[in-house]
Amino acid sequence: MDTPIVDFVRRYAQQRTTRMHMPGHKGCGPLGCEALDITEIAGADELYEAEGIIARSEANAAQLFGTARTYYSTEGSSQCIRAMLHLALQMQPAGASRPVLLAARNAHKALLYAAALLDFDIRWLWPAPDAAGALCTCPVEPEALACALDGLTAEGRTPFGVYLTSPDYLGFVQDIAGLAAVCHAHGVPLLVDNAHGAYLHFLKEGSRHPIQLGADLCCDSAHKTLPVLTGGAYLHLGPSVQADEAAVRNALALFGSTSPSYLILQSLDAANARLADDFREKLALCRWRLGMLCRELDAFRPGLALPLTGAHREPLKLTLDAAVLGLSGQQLAQALREQGVECEYADPRYLVLMPSPESSAEDFARLQKALHALCAEASSAAPASDSASASGSSTLPSSTTEADTGELNPGNFDENSVFSITGTSNAFAPCLGWGPGVSGCSLKSVIAAASLLQWAEGARMSSRSPEAIQDAFYSWYDGLTDSQQEGFAEAWPLIKDAALDLLSDKDSMTGRIADAGLDADTLPGCTLKNWQALQAVLDDIVPETNGEA
Repeated sequence: MDTPIVDFVRRYAQQRTTRMHMPGHKGCGPLGCEALDITEIAGADELYEAEGIIARSEANAAQLFGTARTYYSTEGSSQCIRAMLHLALQMQPAGASRPVLLAARNAHKALLYAAALLDFDIRWLWPAPDAAGALCTCPVEPEALACALDGLTAEGRTPFGVYLTSPDYLGFVQDIAGLAAVCHAHGVPLLVDNAHGAYLHFLKEGSRHPIQLGADLCCDSAHKTLPVLTGGAYLHLGPSVQADEAAVRNALALFGSTSPSYLILQSLDAANARLADDFREKLALCRWRLGMLCRELDAFRPGLALPLTGAHREPLKLTLDAAVLGLSGQQLAQALREQGVECEYADPRYLVLMPSPESSAEDFARLQKALHALCAEASSAAPASDSASASGSSTLPSSTTEADTGELNPGNFDENSVFSITGTSNAFAPCLGWGPGVSGCSLKSVIAAASLLQWAEGARMSSRSPEAIQDAFYSWYDGLTDSQQEGFAEAWPLIKDAALDLLSDKDSMTGRIADAGLDADTLPGCTLKNWQALQAVLDDIVPETNGEA
């Protein structure tokens, strides 16, 4: 994808033109970036009257995000929030009563500033009582929104919009699709502060961006999760918004500086090329690393890390419940700071860590080391009676009940062919839902290994071509979610070790086999040759597909 803003500014810097224009540094200075810091000279276009290189770059962004239109902001989502509220007010039917906005109470202060500037009322949607400890979260159910809208209508005050923050600081994601349907049934536009979720459009499993889910207007803080300089943001319009070009740019100009930063504009422009290139792959790798860390923490201290998966969770924000360690969020933040890790946010209970696809393996290693040390310190400080219960999986279970292996026994393979899609899926089913550090993983690895050995033997794996084995594997693997793929990659080393033990020294595994709920005498037999044919193929595939190669 082309980068017209970046290209123009670089050419201008290389020409060494005498700069008889702003800014005063004249392209020289101590920071090293001054040569690329320009103003709205000839050829550079104008942000609020864009029809040249800026307009072309914004069109690229709209194409990448799948929006009707996308506009740049160099002053963060705060500028975009005010602009989209201004646009929503303009779309309100003529003759309406004093304008009122229906908004979730965890809104950013930019909304309050906008209300003061634009002179409208706010009717709040409040969190449930059980969410009182979370300062930044305000779940809104579609039914509750419908009731609130009906209540305002009964008062003769149809709101000019519904305003939601999603994701919020703690990683909670609203049911945007369900809430958008309610809004549109009531003839009210949905406005979403998606400052923390610009990356949601680029998930491997498909977009979870508010515009694709039905929002009418949306802002993204590009700089929060994408490779963009601080202040870079987007205002996105869905297809339902009929405002003309001039109205949108005037709305942004109303709340923006007349001297927009060309460094930030270049950053937004350059990000387009990054997003169109390998961003999805880097995002998948980041999620895999974060998922591994989250599962480790769950093994050490159950409840410490909030889930990364689920309809109401965003997958790129690690939120820690510091109370599990006997700390406040601020105390945990200070402890991490002393270990060389700076967090994004901390309140009396929670702490938020925000990695991105630009976070390195070394960054994750340092974070992992710091959190392990803090978990160990908390365990040693806790009473002995509490330590075992807090650690969760510090010891292996002694029974199949504790191991919770009831759902992991080898299933019945396809009656026609174990090498069919169904047979392959059944064979791999026990490989999911657990991983290293998860309670009972030693026993679950035995169950998974027994299942794959049965498959390898039944399918006569050594007589199959590697390509055929790969195709069979991918028929199962490609249907998994990202988290399931990551989980299998983590479990695979344990599974193959258990399989080799079953083949070479089954007698020494009698106890593990029994605790796994299996009968050593009825375990499927498998030749080493058939197993090695399967293992060789998977050893080549699994690291590559999970970002380890």
